[in-house]
Amino acid sequence: VYVIDPGFSKQKVYNPRIRVESLLVSPISKASAHQRAGRAGRTQPGKCFRLYTEKSFNDDLQPQTYPEILRSNLANTVLTLKKLGIDDLVHFDFMDPPAPETLMRALEVLNYLGALDDDGNLTPLGETMSEFPLDPQMSKMLVISPKYNCSNEILSISAMLSDSCCLLSYSDKANGIVSPLCIC
Repeated sequence: VYVIDPGFSKQKVYNPRIRVESLLVSPISKASAHQRAGRAGRTQPGKCFRLYTEKSFNDDLQPQTYPEILRSNLANTVLTLKKLGIDDLVHFDFMDPPAPETLMRALEVLNYLGALDDDGNLTPLGETMSEFPLDPQMSKMLVISPKYNCSNEILSISAMLSDSCCLLSYSDKANGIVSPLCIC
């Protein structure tokens, strides 16, 4: 068994100032590098080939991966915590406390969407939105779509936005071969 470790991974990163979540290629941590190397000999003898120097490993890689809660949009997490009855998010015992700005942005977004009232309490709309395993913006679209008679369209849009590769290209119709249009 061989493992080829390029030293990079795609990681979700959220910028609360511009409210954009991106998937960026970033250097892995030393812990991730050790985990990847361990996969080579887990079930049978193997070898790990790292595509970076030992100096780069020692000098450039962080010891641990930055926790996802510190680099993610917290709106869905806050909505779930509110649904569970946890109201004091500032003093909640997070394993890795998120940045106050990120927490505030999440509360602002949920208030703007109508999921929270001005006192930070969960509204009936927020209660319904919390039932969906989606970003709050998409769950609100789904909840209010019947009002605008566009539920089928919103369901299709939500499904397409939730899946990383959903567009297909039929390259050989005679043999029924389907090839992906996008690279996943």
